[in-house]
Amino acid sequence: MELAYAGSKATRLIRQIVLNLAEPLGPQAVVPDLSNNTSIRGDIGDSRNQLRRLVPVTIEQGVIIALQNVFEEQSTGFSNYHAGTLRVESVFSKD
Repeated sequence: MELAYAGSKATRLIRQIVLNLAEPLGPQAVVPDLSNNTSIRGDIGDSRNQLRRLVPVTIEQGVIIALQNVFEEQSTGFSNYHAGTLRVESVFSKD
Protein backbone atom coordinates (compact mmCIF):
# COMPACT_ATOMS: atom_id res chain seq x y z
CA MET A 1 0.00 0.00 0.00
CA GLU A 2 1.26 3.46 -0.91
CA LEU A 3 -0.15 6.79 0.27
CA ALA A 4 0.98 10.19 -1.05
CA TYR A 5 -0.04 13.78 -0.35
CA ALA A 6 0.88 17.02 -2.05
CA GLY A 7 -0.23 20.47 -1.00
CA SER A 8 0.69 24.10 -1.41
CA LYS A 9 -0.44 27.47 -0.14
CA ALA A 10 0.29 30.95 -1.48
CA THR A 11 -0.69 34.31 -0.03
CA ARG A 12 -0.31 37.95 -1.06
CA LEU A 13 -0.87 37.10 -4.73
CA ILE A 14 -1.56 39.96 -7.11
CA ARG A 15 -5.16 40.20 -8.35
CA GLN A 16 -7.08 42.82 -10.31
CA ILE A 17 -10.21 44.44 -8.91
CA VAL A 18 -12.60 46.07 -11.41
CA LEU A 19 -13.59 49.48 -10.04
CA ASN A 20 -15.76 50.79 -12.88
CA LEU A 21 -17.84 47.74 -13.79
CA ALA A 22 -21.30 48.35 -15.27
CA GLU A 23 -23.51 45.82 -13.55
CA PRO A 24 -26.85 45.86 -11.77
CA LEU A 25 -27.03 46.08 -8.00
CA GLY A 26 -28.40 42.57 -7.66
CA PRO A 27 -30.25 39.73 -9.38
CA GLN A 28 -33.61 41.52 -8.99
CA ALA A 29 -32.35 44.89 -10.33
CA VAL A 30 -34.12 46.30 -13.36
CA VAL A 31 -31.85 48.13 -15.79
CA PRO A 32 -33.59 50.38 -18.31
CA ASP A 33 -32.57 50.36 -21.95
CA LEU A 34 -30.72 53.66 -22.37
CA SER A 35 -29.95 53.26 -26.07
CA ASN A 36 -33.10 55.04 -27.34
CA ASN A 37 -33.13 57.88 -24.81
CA THR A 38 -32.92 61.14 -26.80
CA SER A 39 -31.65 63.15 -23.82
CA ILE A 40 -28.46 61.08 -23.64
CA ARG A 41 -25.69 61.91 -26.08
CA GLY A 42 -24.71 59.10 -28.40
CA ASP A 43 -20.97 59.74 -28.34
CA ILE A 44 -20.22 58.90 -24.71
CA GLY A 45 -19.85 55.16 -24.99
CA ASP A 46 -20.05 52.12 -27.16
CA SER A 47 -22.36 50.22 -24.83
CA ARG A 48 -26.00 50.83 -23.87
CA ASN A 49 -24.92 50.26 -20.27
CA GLN A 50 -22.19 52.90 -20.27
CA LEU A 51 -24.13 55.26 -17.98
CA ARG A 52 -24.49 52.55 -15.32
CA ARG A 53 -20.77 52.76 -14.61
CA LEU A 54 -19.60 54.52 -11.45
CA VAL A 55 -17.66 57.02 -13.57
CA PRO A 56 -19.05 56.76 -17.13
CA VAL A 57 -17.07 59.54 -18.82
CA THR A 58 -14.29 62.05 -18.38
CA ILE A 59 -13.70 65.29 -20.24
CA GLU A 60 -10.15 65.92 -21.48
CA GLN A 61 -9.53 69.22 -23.31
CA GLY A 62 -13.23 69.52 -24.18
CA VAL A 63 -13.50 65.98 -25.58
CA ILE A 64 -15.80 63.46 -23.89
CA ILE A 65 -13.99 60.16 -23.38
CA ALA A 66 -15.93 57.07 -22.34
CA LEU A 67 -14.27 55.16 -19.52
CA GLN A 68 -14.37 51.40 -19.74
CA ASN A 69 -13.26 49.07 -16.95
CA VAL A 70 -10.78 50.59 -14.51
CA PHE A 71 -8.61 48.10 -12.65
CA GLU A 72 -6.78 48.29 -9.34
CA GLU A 73 -4.10 45.76 -8.47
CA GLN A 74 -4.09 44.43 -4.93
CA SER A 75 -1.97 41.83 -3.20
CA THR A 76 -4.94 40.16 -1.50
CA GLY A 77 -5.11 36.99 -3.60
CA PHE A 78 -4.46 33.54 -2.22
CA SER A 79 -4.47 29.93 -3.37
CA ASN A 80 -4.67 26.49 -1.79
CA TYR A 81 -3.98 23.14 -3.40
CA HIS A 82 -4.48 19.69 -1.88
CA ALA A 83 -4.10 16.33 -3.58
CA GLY A 84 -3.81 12.79 -2.40
CA THR A 85 -3.30 9.38 -3.94
CA LEU A 86 -3.75 5.91 -2.56
CA ARG A 87 -2.36 2.87 -4.28
CA VAL A 88 -3.29 -0.62 -3.19
CA GLU A 89 -1.78 -3.60 -4.91
CA SER A 90 -2.70 -7.20 -4.40
CA VAL A 91 -0.75 -10.17 -5.71
CA PHE A 92 -2.76 -13.25 -6.64
CA SER A 93 -1.07 -16.61 -6.83
CA LYS A 94 -2.24 -19.83 -8.45
CA ASP A 95 -2.19 -22.89 -6.21
